[in-house]
Amino acid sequence: MMSLLYIYILWVTACVDCNVSPTDAAESLVTVSAPVGSTVILPCKLTEVFTKTSVILWKINRKDVVFERSSNGASSGSGYEGRVDIPVDELLKGNCSLVLKNVRITDDHLYKTFTMEHVDSTNSTEVKEINRVNLSVYDQISARVGSTAVLPCEWRDLSIQTPHVQWVIDSEIVFERKGKELFPGEGYEGRVDVPEDELLKGNCSLVLKNVTVTDAGIYRSFMLVKDTQEPVLVQKIKLSVDEKPEESKESTRSVHNIIQRFRESGTISVRKGQGRKNILDARDLRALRRHCITYRNATVMEITTWAQEYFQKTLSVNTIHRAIRRRRLKLYRSKKKPYLNMIQKRRRFLWAKAHLKWTVAKWKTVLWSESKFEVLFGKLGHHVIRTKEDKDNPSCYQRSVQKPASLMVWGCMSACGMGSLHIWKGTINAERLLLHAYERVPEAYRQSFRNSVKADSQTYVEFAREKSTLFEKCALLNSL
Repeated sequence: MMSLLYIYILWVTACVDCNVSPTDAAESLVTVSAPVGSTVILPCKLTEVFTKTSVILWKINRKDVVFERSSNGASSGSGYEGRVDIPVDELLKGNCSLVLKNVRITDDHLYKTFTMEHVDSTNSTEVKEINRVNLSVYDQISARVGSTAVLPCEWRDLSIQTPHVQWVIDSEIVFERKGKELFPGEGYEGRVDVPEDELLKGNCSLVLKNVTVTDAGIYRSFMLVKDTQEPVLVQKIKLSVDEKPEESKESTRSVHNIIQRFRESGTISVRKGQGRKNILDARDLRALRRHCITYRNATVMEITTWAQEYFQKTLSVNTIHRAIRRRRLKLYRSKKKPYLNMIQKRRRFLWAKAHLKWTVAKWKTVLWSESKFEVLFGKLGHHVIRTKEDKDNPSCYQRSVQKPASLMVWGCMSACGMGSLHIWKGTINAERLLLHAYERVPEAYRQSFRNSVKADSQTYVEFAREKSTLFEKCALLNSL
């Protein structure tokens, strides 16, 4: 009786979501969720009366038949034998819903319903699609706050020498491992792992330590196949988190705890459910974290305005501030770093690679220059929202650039000592900077320049034009 009630509840839930007119049935998409081992009904309603020549088809992947029923009988597809059915009495009422028993992870597919009229082997009408149902299958486990949860997963194809597994929740990466390389997602650093030795055995279970309330959700594991690099779904796990922390080894009903509780509160009872429920659930908190990371320089007031529109809930600044802290984010003063685009970064990388094996004697011939002119980028202020570990993340820097201002100064140093500070007038380019450096270096220290060019200034300018990379060789700016 209980199992029939459970099936009925699932069917009612699915039908509430599929409030679609017959004309829109083929274009609609109903999503039904079911845990492993349960029985689920994939809803469908006929658009025409079922006759003796009518045929009902349920398919996946456009070609694989799951179930077929006509007036002559029924047949099940491979892997669905004994698990699927469309009751005849319901079919005569116009209900062609598919009953799927003993749900498996491999049943996670997009199911389509088709009808056609069949007279004989040489006479049948065109196949017509009438419904689509997306079945989401998951396994479920629960864990307490502060405990360690193991999300089970098994990969049967052991022919892959270097397995590449990926765990995600919603659209966020939780953990990724390829051989010895591992990449934990943001907020999961130091808390997640898929042991390498277990992965080689086909065990891709995710170990999640120090479980928090925001860890609740549906996790999916994928195996990336080397040939196609296409992710193959392996497992879905629904993790439920109990907000009550994991009990210690000492019993909470020990005499010591009872006496202490009586002294503090005057009662020996343990009250539960204290405080208000959180306005934002785990899914909302993950969306809030993504927004904060995307717009790191936004103020809490700006984030609150966005959250009210996005979540359609009444939220205060204090509520959003607490929610941000719950996601391990905080407002920090951003570090100042020069802004470099991808071309500039590549030029500096190639320069460093070319001079990797320079000797100390060669480095002593280099003239070092330092200059700094700061501008702010629009509304990007001095503070940024980040975790404690993200202090060296480039997206958390306060970007500055070398740009002319009302007053520009220039100075340099080398192995021979520190140079003077000079005021720069006019515009600046590579040729003028090299010429300026040459003229300001004392006569006694120009030996490194004489090895390449004559002391004549005009000759030096011509040489600088021919050797465009000399600017980077003789004057290492902020990049190193």
